Amino acid sequence: MAASGYRRPRGVADRMEAIGRDWTVDVVFQDRPLGLGHAVGCAAGVVRGEAFAVLLPDEIMGAPTLLDRMTSVCRDTGGGVVGLLRVPPAEVSAYGVIEPTGPEDDGVVPVGGLIEKPAPADAPSDLIVIGRYVLTVDVFDRIAGLSPGAGGELQLTDALREQASDGPFHGVLCEVDRWDTGNPLGFALAAVDLGLRDPVIGPALAEHLRALG
Repeated sequence: MAASGYRRPRGVADRMEAIGRDWTVDVVFQDRPLGLGHAVGCAAGVVRGEAFAVLLPDEIMGAPTLLDRMTSVCRDTGGGVVGLLRVPPAEVSAYGVIEPTGPEDDGVVPVGGLIEKPAPADAPSDLIVIGRYVLTVDVFDRIAGLSPGAGGELQLTDALREQASDGPFHGVLCEVDRWDTGNPLGFALAAVDLGLRDPVIGPALAEHLRALG
């Protein structure tokens, strides 16, 4: 019998064990594709009275610092917080856009409203909402009162607009690397960029890319 000393890296399993065992996982199914607002609303029964984070999995962040900062702002203000990214005006029509009510202060922007996919001429700013949210539990009441919007879906943006108009609501500018894998090019760029950073496969991938010329 041959024995090998190679131990395959466990990756995610090792990181989860390092967190400890004082946590639980609840799985909630969205039975119909009725929009992001509906998806978040499906979790109302398992969120236990505290602020919570929503992380859209097709957006990858290069570091956890954005979510850390958003959590701190939520704790300090008692209101919801969204991740923000500044984009060229021509790109705003593909995203939800915030309406600032004051100047940026150390990366934090007060928000008075949100508009879903406005025309560039109608956009209140060049700050789009990206796939990171830290929300307060009253958002579930807002979602429950929504009427279907575009495409018959319940839009999370509509619920957040109501929150922003009634109380403290802020955005935090993203200052870390971000990859949007919701389209083929973004997926490919994320695979290449993150692959190059990986200490195991990075050197071989870089050599392959150089060989392609």
